[in-house]
Amino acid sequence: MSILPKILPRNDAQREAAAERQLIHFESQFGRNIFGPVPKNHHRDFFCLDEFTWIWHEDWLDDSGKHQVVSTRYVLRPDGAIKSRNGQSYQKVQEEETKHLYLAIKKYVSLAQDQYAKLLSA
Repeated sequence: MSILPKILPRNDAQREAAAERQLIHFESQFGRNIFGPVPKNHHRDFFCLDEFTWIWHEDWLDDSGKHQVVSTRYVLRPDGAIKSRNGQSYQKVQEEETKHLYLAIKKYVSLAQDQYAKLLSA
């Protein structure tokens, strides 16, 4: 059995999915620092999954060496944002957190525009 088909996408849908994953990874590189410096031994990602969905994921080893994970999915809706943390049920995002999310998204979009402009001008 050849391993090449597992590495290289075979059809348009697979190529599109692979390209989307690469873009998300690229954008998460600058998105992770929007909330400030990433603490030592932490891994953080913040990225746009689709037109209405934003993901903030962070994982780290706590002081006892136990792996900790917090993954928050924000969904933007006309009547406000909702969020799900670690796969739990969705809750309405409160006003203060909504303001912080809005500012983070605004910063993310600005950084994305700058990064893509650099790539296109190279």
